[in-house]
Amino acid sequence: MLTPEICYLPADKLMVDPAIQRSLDPRRAAKIAAEYDPEALGTLTVSLRDNGNFHIVNGQHRWTAARMAVGESAELPCQVYTGLSPEDEARLFRLHNATTKPQAIDLFRVRVIEGDKAATEIDQIIRGAGWDIALNSGPHTFSAVAAADRLYKLDPAAVEKSIVTITKAWGHDEADGRVFEGLGLLYRRYGDAVNLSALVDRLSAFSGGQRNLLGTARGAAVLLKVTVPRAVAGVAVQEYNARRKSRALPSWHS
Repeated sequence: MLTPEICYLPADKLMVDPAIQRSLDPRRAAKIAAEYDPEALGTLTVSLRDNGNFHIVNGQHRWTAARMAVGESAELPCQVYTGLSPEDEARLFRLHNATTKPQAIDLFRVRVIEGDKAATEIDQIIRGAGWDIALNSGPHTFSAVAAADRLYKLDPAAVEKSIVTITKAWGHDEADGRVFEGLGLLYRRYGDAVNLSALVDRLSAFSGGQRNLLGTARGAAVLLKVTVPRAVAGVAVQEYNARRKSRALPSWHS
């Protein structure tokens, strides 16, 4: 890694690339601003990019707080790196935040930029099914990267089958992480014995849709003392078998 230059930069010369940085927590920034002390600000880690932009690798909450408390002319201490690649920036972000627990989705984005095999393949699978990976839940938005990671470690193929099943059964309205993981566990256990199209047909006909399926699974999870994703798998197997005269799957909870 290159040696940084220590200097002061005005706040309005700095910027944040959301592809690298974590999502801003406005409440955290406001708290820092309310108690603003330039002596306690610390040094921001900055990358001077080829296009002349000063991208904040670490310190966007302190930068935001300084702008709130002082204004865009606030002079901020920075250690400025020159010549970093996007992979270098992602690595710096991860190293600086190793002990501050950034959200899973922020670390996932960084892993994609770094070229991590699992994260890259998961990203391609989810986006390939027409979803965006983002923190907020909603239409076309997938945020369950931790569940995707767990499932990928067990069976990468199950990640794709699960998101395809959710998409075909309910469209892009919502992708609940517990439903996603539960269906993935189902595919991991039964493999090619599961007819994906048949499962999609049964799930799309489930009264109340994905949310009611999740509600049913949550009740079953309490009774059976299992996790909600495992209960989702159990409910899905029951639905799958309900009208099958042959090639039914073994009971999930047997």
